[in-house]
Amino acid sequence: MFTNMSGESNKGDEERATPNPIRHYVGHHEGLEWYARPRDHFVYARTREDVSRIAALVHALPDGCYIPIRGRDFEWADSGALGMESEGGRRAPMRVGEWDYGTAVKCQSRLYFLYDSGDIESFLIDGINFHELVHFVRADLPRPLDGEQCLSTAAAAEPLLPCACTCTSAEHEEHAWDNTSAPSASASASCSASSASSLSRLSALRLSASCDPAGVLLINHGWSDVVGPDYPLIRTLEHAATNRGWHVIVPDFRESYRYGRGRGRSERVKMIYEELLCCPWVMTGRRADASHSRAASSAADSSTGSSTDSSLSLLPVVLVGHSQGGAASALACTDRIVEACNIQGLMLLGSESPLSLDGMAWTPRVPHLRIVHARGDGVITLQEMSVVAQRWERAQLTVLESAVRPGSVDCYKDDIHHDFVSKDLMRGAVDNVCALLDLVRELQ
Repeated sequence: MFTNMSGESNKGDEERATPNPIRHYVGHHEGLEWYARPRDHFVYARTREDVSRIAALVHALPDGCYIPIRGRDFEWADSGALGMESEGGRRAPMRVGEWDYGTAVKCQSRLYFLYDSGDIESFLIDGINFHELVHFVRADLPRPLDGEQCLSTAAAAEPLLPCACTCTSAEHEEHAWDNTSAPSASASASCSASSASSLSRLSALRLSASCDPAGVLLINHGWSDVVGPDYPLIRTLEHAATNRGWHVIVPDFRESYRYGRGRGRSERVKMIYEELLCCPWVMTGRRADASHSRAASSAADSSTGSSTDSSLSLLPVVLVGHSQGGAASALACTDRIVEACNIQGLMLLGSESPLSLDGMAWTPRVPHLRIVHARGDGVITLQEMSVVAQRWERAQLTVLESAVRPGSVDCYKDDIHHDFVSKDLMRGAVDNVCALLDLVRELQ
């Protein structure tokens, strides 16, 4: 059972336990939200007892969750005096460095840190300094939007929603963990109203997407025998495209693994065809004249039994594939399928080469061909996909850079550059996919 912020056991049933005040994300669909921002409100410890309480809260979080954090290191006031005495005979004083923002992944008794700067660390939870070196984002206060301006130094000392246990980046020393205070009623109401409003807008977007989508996006995942498509890159792209009004399909290729290497590759292409043929938006189309109601369009479809009516236009289809799914997406784009399904875009993200592994001898006749690859990808080299871009003369190659050192792996021993896990690579992948979707939609 969780303990409350005063350290006392909660009374009542377990289902009435106090929610964990540390903001964290369990699912993978909001990958761009995992990283802390300078304007976030943070919680930290003032006393040793507070450090123990925060450590207990972190231990209570589910394994695999993502936690927005900021962190920093101790450094010598005189960088040249490391391990040396000053002229006065005393050791050079230490000070804390600048904040670095990022995310932490909980793995049993450890936290794995991935910072915006590219630094990677891993520490035991019970050995972390939650007072001066690592702070978490508070869960019950709204987070700033990406486009919002940072507060001035004077304003930063006054949180937007006052709470004594929070602080902003500008004035860490002005606020501390308070075991007895709780958010004000106005703060809670404001937060609830903001959340309800966001949920309402998101529901409206999804309802709109399910009734009259901008197009159909098929996202094909890479080799993933344990979780299938349920990993950060795929679910984050799905979330971004859904919020843009696209109907998103995410196949699970794990069934194809039982066929082995050769047949498994052809089975994944077959599964892509099945998804396209079974999606009503791909084959039925919509009215080109927006003045006609959806009811009238449905009636026309029923009467004709076909989508070839001149008053109807097929929805655009875009295929995006990561790693193994990229090669499968390319192989699926035969001339006949591209024309029949109105495939307008194809993007390979950190993809395997369909030329070398599958002997693909044709260039997909897709109007918008994109290849996006991280320079530091240690699984599939940039050089290999550069050959594909040269062979496909119409393909646009985008190379993503990252602050993370090439060859770095995450807490699951997966290549960070190949899986686009870092903030800069994840943002690059999302921006490129969204730009392609917007372009296709604009030209329809």
